Amino acid sequence: MSGLPGTTGLHARAELGDNVTIQGYAALIAGDMKRQVIVADGTRRYSLGEPAVRGSETVYVRTGLEDRELIRFIDYTLDEVLGVVNLVRPLWAFNSDMEEVRLVVDYAPDGASRDQVAGGVGVRYQRDTLTFEVGAAHHAHLRLGVGLAWTADRLGIDLRYGLAFEDDPSLSGRASIRYAATDAGRVELLHTTGAPGNVNSTTVSYSHRFGSADSGTQVTASVGVRYAWEARNIYGRANAELAAGSFTVGLGHDQAFGSEARSTSTASVAYRINPNLSARAAFELVWGNSFSGVLGLEQRVGNSVLELSYQLPTASGGGNLARFGVRTPFQLSDNLYMDLHGGITRQLAGGDTDLAVGAALRYSGDNLRATLGTEVAHGSSGFKVVLRAGAAGQLSADQTIAFDANYQVVPRSRVASPLPTH
Repeated sequence: MSGLPGTTGLHARAELGDNVTIQGYAALIAGDMKRQVIVADGTRRYSLGEPAVRGSETVYVRTGLEDRELIRFIDYTLDEVLGVVNLVRPLWAFNSDMEEVRLVVDYAPDGASRDQVAGGVGVRYQRDTLTFEVGAAHHAHLRLGVGLAWTADRLGIDLRYGLAFEDDPSLSGRASIRYAATDAGRVELLHTTGAPGNVNSTTVSYSHRFGSADSGTQVTASVGVRYAWEARNIYGRANAELAAGSFTVGLGHDQAFGSEARSTSTASVAYRINPNLSARAAFELVWGNSFSGVLGLEQRVGNSVLELSYQLPTASGGGNLARFGVRTPFQLSDNLYMDLHGGITRQLAGGDTDLAVGAALRYSGDNLRATLGTEVAHGSSGFKVVLRAGAAGQLSADQTIAFDANYQVVPRSRVASPLPTH
């Protein structure tokens, strides 16, 4: 199950024959959890503002409406004493599609007592192309989950659902049945349930592929009907995408047949001008409500990458935002490298500007690797300077020594107010 906090406890796993696996865990955890939603500023170091209990944290990168959970010691480290999250890579406030990026950290503050019992059990059955999973977990509230995946020659079934018993039961997930009518055509029945609100929608669609990637030109078209159960609205859907050499264009439209629902049209285009330069554009029109769009360029010069994105102004006064970013590595000698990165985001209407730059020296030898770097961010929230250093060396075949240090010279972090979690 996803969305559970990191913790230390007992874990057991048993395999019953070749097809059945049973897993379970139990732990004492802190019930007083907090959440920090941090605005990224182009650096790696972000402060929680208070110490945290070791192993209690769950860290996400939120891009738009999507959350991606980070893995400790691979994507980030946490200094529990200082309450500082150190990321492996710089995190920017906007991605190349001009979607907002936030760092979300759920954690127990230092001193929180381990006053709750958490536990769970899950069973997986797997045989040939069939996988069935069912599980239950308890952490402050009960969660149940079930999953099913099965494929045959032309038929495929996928089901993933979770039920959380909080103040009100909350169900979320999706179930789909796909049938390949031909080698190029597919019929799909899809039902989704989204929490909160347990919003349900059912879609029937048919997609067909014309041509092939080997021929240099390929067209994919789909049509379908979606029904939103709670709103009692019907939508007609049509999408088409053309890929021809270096050129790709997509068009889509959701036609609402209800009097209170709104229709939406989308368009996108991407063109590789040459092997090192590509351009893209994406637009969305909500009829009678809003229009938004993003333009972008990406230029490669050797090992360097330069990106330029611009978000068009919106009727509500948003948008009109430009972002420029660059990443470039240099090899100074056989063992010494320098990595540079930088980015600037400017609100053209209001004049707000956020800037971040970083530089790092890397040494890589047979038995020693070391890094020394700095990052500087300046924007509407203030000034931030971070120094970092690290080294790892192999003394022998069985001995390795390493250290990692991060120091924030100007400790100003863009942190939102802590939010309680349940």
